[in-house]
Amino acid sequence: MFRAASRNVFNTQRHGFLKDIKLKKFSSTADLPSSADVVIIGGGNVGCNTLYQLSKRGLKAVLLESDKITSGTTWHTAGLIWRQRPNDIETTILTNTTKIFAEVAKETDLDPGWINNGGIFIAHNEERLNEYKRFSTLAHLFGLESHIIGPEETCKLFPLLDPTSFYGALWSPADGVVDPSMLCNALIKASSKYGGKLFEKCPVKNIIIDPTSGVRKITGVETPYGAIKTKVIVNSCGAWSREIARMVGLELPLVPMKHAYVVTESMPGVKGLPNIRDHDSSVYFRIQGESICMGGYEKNPELLKEVPEDFHFGLYDLNFDVFGEHIKQAAILCPPFGKAGIKSTVCGPESFTPDHKPIVGEDPRLPGLFHACGFNSGGMQLGGGCAEQLALWITQGRPDLHLFSYDIRRFTPLMRTDRAWIKQQSHENYTKTYSIEWPNDNHLAGRNLQKDMFHDDMVELGAVMEQQQGWERPGYFLKKGKAPVQPYDWYGAYGHVENTDKQYEKALESNYTFGFPKHHDIIAEEAMACRNRVALFNLSYFAKFYLTGPDAAEAANWLFTANTMKDEEKVVYTCALNAKGGVEADVTVLPLNQGQGTLVGPILKGKGFYIVAGGASGYQTYSHLKSSIEKKNFRCVLTDVTSKMGVLSIQGPKSREMLQGMTETPITDEHFPFLGSRLISIDGHTCRAIRVSFVGELGYELHIPVDHCQAVYEKVKTTGKGFDMRNAGYRALYSLSTEKGYHLWGQDLRIDDNPIEAGLAGVCRKTGEYQGMRHVDRLRNEGVLKKRVFFTLNDKVALYNNETIWRDDQIVGFLRRGEYGFALDHSIGIGYDLVIENAALCDQVAQVQENILIVKEERRFLLKKLYQFEPHSDLEVQASSKGNFSNVSSSGHSDHKKSKKRQNSDNADHKPAKSRKTNSRMRKKVVQQIPLDSTGRPVFPIELGGLTVHSLGEVITDRPDFHTEEVIYPVGYVSTRVFGSLKDPRIKCTYTCKISDNNGIPRFDITADNDLSVPIIGTTPDICHTHLLKCINDSLQMDVVSIRPRGNEFFGLSHPTILNLIQSSPGTRKCTNYKWSKFEVGKNPDVPDEHDPSLNFEALQRSISYNNYKIVPEIKEEPPDDIMDNSTGTLRDLLMS
Repeated sequence: MFRAASRNVFNTQRHGFLKDIKLKKFSSTADLPSSADVVIIGGGNVGCNTLYQLSKRGLKAVLLESDKITSGTTWHTAGLIWRQRPNDIETTILTNTTKIFAEVAKETDLDPGWINNGGIFIAHNEERLNEYKRFSTLAHLFGLESHIIGPEETCKLFPLLDPTSFYGALWSPADGVVDPSMLCNALIKASSKYGGKLFEKCPVKNIIIDPTSGVRKITGVETPYGAIKTKVIVNSCGAWSREIARMVGLELPLVPMKHAYVVTESMPGVKGLPNIRDHDSSVYFRIQGESICMGGYEKNPELLKEVPEDFHFGLYDLNFDVFGEHIKQAAILCPPFGKAGIKSTVCGPESFTPDHKPIVGEDPRLPGLFHACGFNSGGMQLGGGCAEQLALWITQGRPDLHLFSYDIRRFTPLMRTDRAWIKQQSHENYTKTYSIEWPNDNHLAGRNLQKDMFHDDMVELGAVMEQQQGWERPGYFLKKGKAPVQPYDWYGAYGHVENTDKQYEKALESNYTFGFPKHHDIIAEEAMACRNRVALFNLSYFAKFYLTGPDAAEAANWLFTANTMKDEEKVVYTCALNAKGGVEADVTVLPLNQGQGTLVGPILKGKGFYIVAGGASGYQTYSHLKSSIEKKNFRCVLTDVTSKMGVLSIQGPKSREMLQGMTETPITDEHFPFLGSRLISIDGHTCRAIRVSFVGELGYELHIPVDHCQAVYEKVKTTGKGFDMRNAGYRALYSLSTEKGYHLWGQDLRIDDNPIEAGLAGVCRKTGEYQGMRHVDRLRNEGVLKKRVFFTLNDKVALYNNETIWRDDQIVGFLRRGEYGFALDHSIGIGYDLVIENAALCDQVAQVQENILIVKEERRFLLKKLYQFEPHSDLEVQASSKGNFSNVSSSGHSDHKKSKKRQNSDNADHKPAKSRKTNSRMRKKVVQQIPLDSTGRPVFPIELGGLTVHSLGEVITDRPDFHTEEVIYPVGYVSTRVFGSLKDPRIKCTYTCKISDNNGIPRFDITADNDLSVPIIGTTPDICHTHLLKCINDSLQMDVVSIRPRGNEFFGLSHPTILNLIQSSPGTRKCTNYKWSKFEVGKNPDVPDEHDPSLNFEALQRSISYNNYKIVPEIKEEPPDDIMDNSTGTLRDLLMS
């Protein structure tokens, strides 16, 4: 019997429990800045991680917290970190989160509170253990240690468990727990090193919006202590995130709920044990010293309307009537737990979402507003990795990972505002947190949110419906009976009566296997009907848009990879990419001619396009196209007509005959070729017929205005009887499309895939310009590191996704998608395989030449590491020959001041050490003599190697943002620098660097002479330089330069010669923050960083050469003979000896 050691249970007041939380004072509102690159609202774990990631990337980031950091929901979290997940994206995020623990510990010398005590996943049946085996398989791809173990071995790891109470387990040694307070303190300290600012007791009262441009834009935030100008806001307010969104008239699909755990009294033998997740019993154990923290996910959680604004460090009374089932299950698994006492209880608010996934990314309805909330009590394990991706999102435009399952775009405007749907789905997903993630499972909650024109007819015909992005669609058709979706019964909780009609639930349960489902044969019959006769698919939930307006043609040319300027009424399959070349959507585009004034044939002024996209990602496609149009200021409109048109797809060898029997329009190859489109009449109703297929058969789509859908459908049913037409669902459609090798966005085509990698080079034109084209051309010319591949199995084994791909006893990839091909009678897997060309031959050659390769690669490695330290004077050569490398800075560049200091020291003989130190510190910087005109002013341009200064501009003395301690930012300053081109860094390009006044704050521009239309703009030189270096690395697809910004150096502002001229300008003594430097004109001026590949073109080329010959598993050709031509004899002799 579980007993309570104390009746004192927490309420909403502060308690003695908080004395364990170490809080530090980090800031004062008196220092509130007037502007920032990014303002983060909410100082919990996610907000602190975001501040760290943004500051580290050179952005001026500010974190505003209404009370103290962690005071919302972070402080009471259990802090569990479970590394093994059922998909590659979450596994990557969790891996990155744990890497951040090590990073901040190294950067701050603070313990972030990470304890790597491992984790055990308990299984009570074979199917659960099968799920764990899938986890384990994917874990091996990421190098994670993972073991499937039996009860006896499990009890060796956790001796307090009852071995008879469970079936097996998964042992994950990389798991652990992190202390939220310690981590957040470390993150804030690390952020401050990079310029990040935290302001506590500083709530945001309003978000300032500028609506004057026609597109709402963020311009700042208001606090009790003043306003901060900014264009970017991150909403990381946890359970209070809805209130932030409502400041700008938006809603978020969040539901706050009470979530609890209990902490036991000290238990013998607990200390040092691993954490436990018992999914089948819906409980977890977190080891806390000699106690166990136990929590879980019940079927009747307490939903909250809202959380009070001042609920800082607050808790609720624990309801043991709700929590009692967890105690019972925990005691069965661990009998000593049932005999322990309760030391404390923790019941606090957490925010949950309709699909139990976080809400991350830029809001499509307000550019500049980013969300990082709704972490479903998993913020500690996902927060670090998500914050890293969010920082990339803000700085690069999109994340590196395919985060659609987290992206706010996965929710349509209706899904964000329908509170009944939000509450139902959030409740069900809370209760099913620990349920097995079955293939093709569906919700019982929140159904029938959006139904198409044929929905009721489909259900009457036995359709087992699925829900995708709020829409109902047929999965497959029962041969007997019906299975309508019932109203949500809340699993009998809160006084609801459970549904008596269980037909739909039984249909879903037939999916509950990792083998072939019970309805496998039904799907086979639907698929083979399409292959052999004719099948009817209802595609009405597909997203449908019109692109119209004066710039529609220009916009289409920019948005789409394929040539959409072909003949009108000819469908084009194409991709839409982001700026990094990732696939944001694949769609069909139909250039339109003048129509008849109907919905399917509109009358247009100029060029227009009809766009069709997959329904499961329809709003994602719409959001991407719309935002791309707005960023380019195209004068055109994207109109969503999804709910105004139904789509019936007639597919199969007999589809032509069947369609011809419904219309007088000739349906022949001559009059209606493949990918053609025609306006046809069916019983007097005008439809748009398109000859296109997603199943690889002869087929036609009928796009029908909503008012005509029922009449046309009746005609289709009547005509279809003569051709033995079969209704078919999406399960058959996906099987058929997989057999034909078609892509499915979100699975084998994602935003982290380039079309070249995905085998879609044929839909990417080589002429003109479209978004992401540079990255497509680069991979087309240089080759890929991964490629889309297909597999079939001879054995009757079901494939779904995430199965690993092996070659020569090594994992080289994983399946993104798996289906059964009924025409092929084999399971089919589609995945991405790492490319190792001529692998077998390379292995044989490598076996013979192993020792030679080792020597060669060692020399290349030494060359890469030591060339940057190459001496340039006799004195430095002597120092190098003595192995004295202490004069090299951490960035790898020669530190001339330290070298001179050593020289003075060596020649000083018997002078006191104190005198030497003083002389070194007072050394003046040597500058180049500059030609002057008759008035004593510099003659422009001033050429300093790869840097040329054209104007010094005007020093702004009365604004502190225009100078720092080290440099001054004159308005009108102009310089140029020769560096690698963004399009091809191996080619020289001249960059123009400018400083201007942007409403009282400096604006910095870097513009390439071969791409004047797209300048790099930022509020600091480091922001501009960071973006430039990232583009250089992205263009080469390897890290040839370190993303460590040196913006002042790139602009030339910190060059001694230029800085001397600037500080000599009138009025600079009034620059209160600037610390003056002493200079003298000499014959050997200081030339900074001429061997830095982030500043110097020649150094960049050497870095590219070195990286091309880094250690790789393949056999590469010898490096070119001239790779070391510019090296000194000393270094060359050293390396080649």
